[in-house]
Amino acid sequence: MSFKKCPKCGIMLGYSKFGCNKSRTDGLQPYCILCMRKARKKSSTTDKSRELAKQRQKRYRERLKKKEEKSSSVKVSTKKDVSITKRRNHIETKNSRIILNPQPVKKSRG
Repeated sequence: MSFKKCPKCGIMLGYSKFGCNKSRTDGLQPYCILCMRKARKKSSTTDKSRELAKQRQKRYRERLKKKEEKSSSVKVSTKKDVSITKRRNHIETKNSRIILNPQPVKKSRG
């Protein structure tokens, strides 16, 4: 088993204690998993990161609202200008009923 020294905590640890990072020459993260975890936890508890998270959530909700408004304004119509009502297994037009998913016909053996 090969070992690597974590520059943050200064402890020699096995390669299994480091995360993967393909962009680095040895293919491993520079810091051990525990140090990375501590740094992530510390940065997520700061006021700045909380404010950024709130801003991201606000932008996401605004984009979602715009999508819903855009999709609700679309009207389904055909070339013959016949209104169509979409339902679970069929479409009803003014004059006839079209079944989209008909039940399979059982064939007799013999």
